Amino acid sequence: MNAYDLFRAVGEVGGDLVEEAAAEAKKRRRAPIYAAALAACAALMLLLARPWAQETPAVTSAPAVEEQPGAEETPAVATAPVAMDMVAFVIYGGRMYECSQVLEGDAAEELMGEYLFTSPGYIDEWSSPEEYTDGTGSVAGDVYTVKGYDSAFRLCIPIDGGALLELYDTLDGITLRTGEDLYGERLHLRENWREAEYQTHDDWNSNEDTFRTPELTEEEIAAFIDALYAGEFEYWGPDSETGDVFTGDIFHLGLEQKHLYFRLADGSSVELRLFENGLVKYTPLPDRVLVDASGAAFDAVWAACG
Repeated sequence: MNAYDLFRAVGEVGGDLVEEAAAEAKKRRRAPIYAAALAACAALMLLLARPWAQETPAVTSAPAVEEQPGAEETPAVATAPVAMDMVAFVIYGGRMYECSQVLEGDAAEELMGEYLFTSPGYIDEWSSPEEYTDGTGSVAGDVYTVKGYDSAFRLCIPIDGGALLELYDTLDGITLRTGEDLYGERLHLRENWREAEYQTHDDWNSNEDTFRTPELTEEEIAAFIDALYAGEFEYWGPDSETGDVFTGDIFHLGLEQKHLYFRLADGSSVELRLFENGLVKYTPLPDRVLVDASGAAFDAVWAACG
């Protein structure tokens, strides 16, 4: 775990992050989920060392890493210059935004909004807590808002002269009660999706470019999105009653996983990680908060995804 991991890990410390957690201690957590605070992260980094590494699947620019159930996997993306061993991120308004996807073509040009600041990109795994301040990050570049999205959730950085656009998302400071808080209010999934594709977990973990179209009607997809919006968020972090979604009982149960991609009208995508018991995770971010979308609509999508 490096300094970046510690920053993100504050989102999993429990307690003050989940409303009414004490009253629900013996049940699956269904209270609103809160993401990390910048000050708490700094305090945590002072207490913890950094000898552990975050697990990542293979990328074209690095040797393949075999998946193991010991840490969360986050596929890497091609970014502007970024400190070694650090996921690309920037800090703005006390929030940490992590690179979630890279767009090209018309989408890159049309989504870039207003200029906010320029990140010097000097944060690396040896940076002190005091260096994690607004306007900094592990990646260098001019940071902009994203047209059509709340800047408290999504920012962007143009690279390669504007030919590519990196999107940066965060859940810091956001209250999540039901899936609509994320997939509706912030990602606008229902009104903007145009097509759906899927990958098996093995292909995803090997970074294979193998996307298939599920045999689903628009009505079946609409029913799944309805279930996703209505489902309640649950916390599956290391200190949860359920156990860590990536290192706890979920692996002992041998739950299968699949990956579903919604391609949106603006050229961006919403990537979801599906678990066979009906849990759904927003893949790009490491926050261990998942929507319980279990039911007939989920089962239909699950069956159609390989």
